[in-house]
Amino acid sequence: RPKRGPAPKVRVVPKGRAGPNGGAAPKARACKAPARVREDYGTRYRDLVEHLPVGVYRTTPDGIMLEANQVIADMLGYPGPHDLRQVNVRRLYVNEGDRRDHLAAIGAGNDFQPAEFPLARRDGSTIWVRDYCRAVTGPTGAVRWYDGILVDITAEKAAREALRQSERDWRQLFENAHDAIFIFTADDETILEANA
Repeated sequence: RPKRGPAPKVRVVPKGRAGPNGGAAPKARACKAPARVREDYGTRYRDLVEHLPVGVYRTTPDGIMLEANQVIADMLGYPGPHDLRQVNVRRLYVNEGDRRDHLAAIGAGNDFQPAEFPLARRDGSTIWVRDYCRAVTGPTGAVRWYDGILVDITAEKAAREALRQSERDWRQLFENAHDAIFIFTADDETILEANA
């Protein structure tokens, strides 16, 4: 039989009190960390929201803008978020039914279901946006506010409309040409379409 050495010494430390080397953790360090972490988190969160390439907002059901980032202010032609908070968001909708319909869809449980609609900028011009919104409810289930992200899709809408117009123009040219036009496959020359 091999000889056994003396039994190892075991030190009992109350739960949650052990430091990195088995000793008691310094109390001052443990108490300061949460406040520093909260402050750092708040700063990082605000920095993130301010530098996103999309508009971020929070509005009440009555249309009061509670929070907004600079991007949404720029998008809508306001100098800053504070100026935008002075405007009831209902005034921004070109078609008043768009907000009602979108909020009704969200109330039916379609959070972050995107909706597209035009909004009026401060100078009266119109932009198209895609809105991703969700309702935040209180303990009774009533909506406290709406959090959302707005994406400016004005250029995208213009490109889609230009493509549709180009297709209409081509179709009109194709159908009204005085010469015969055939569209066929390259490999076996199967006729796909011919004008009248």
